Amino acid sequence: GRFDSTQLPHDRTLVSLSRAGRMSWGVRKFLFPVPDPPDYDEKSFPDDLIWVPHEGGDGTGGGGGEEKTYIPCVFLPFRGAKRMLIYCHGNGCDLGTIYEDLIRYREYWQVHVLAMEYPGYGMCPGKPGEESINSAILSVYEFVTKQLRWPSLFIFFYGRSIGTGPVCKTVAKLQDKVRTSNPNPTLSITLSRTLCY
Repeated sequence: GRFDSTQLPHDRTLVSLSRAGRMSWGVRKFLFPVPDPPDYDEKSFPDDLIWVPHEGGDGTGGGGGEEKTYIPCVFLPFRGAKRMLIYCHGNGCDLGTIYEDLIRYREYWQVHVLAMEYPGYGMCPGKPGEESINSAILSVYEFVTKQLRWPSLFIFFYGRSIGTGPVCKTVAKLQDKVRTSNPNPTLSITLSRTLCY
């Protein structure tokens, strides 16, 4: 049958269902309107599409296996830039929808841009949900710091719409980790430079 938004439970129930990983198809479709079909494929921007390793399981949050998957990301370098911007897009779009905007952001801010896809969006495997998206953004951050060896001092996060949630959660988690391991206020302040739109 048709999806009827008047049949949705209260917000508190939605959040708890999302966290428990038991979200129904209708609720998931309402909270995470994924572009179908995706607005891009492997040929859309082949020079800018990279695949970031992710130990995220099936993305349901239900304790499925921890198989290795890959997160599609758009990487747009800016010659001579010191700063890396990790971009988390809004709801109802994917990397194909925002590709031209990312180019403008790179030029305007003169930074390297790494925009990630969410599980279940675009070409990213898994199901969209709070847990799967938070896990994916941490994988992207680890890729930037460990594989690209980018100093955290020069990493910024940008969250738009639904992307603000995972950005704020990730920055808070990273700040807690820094405070626990080394109470260096300069690094904590740097990690908190979050742009939310």
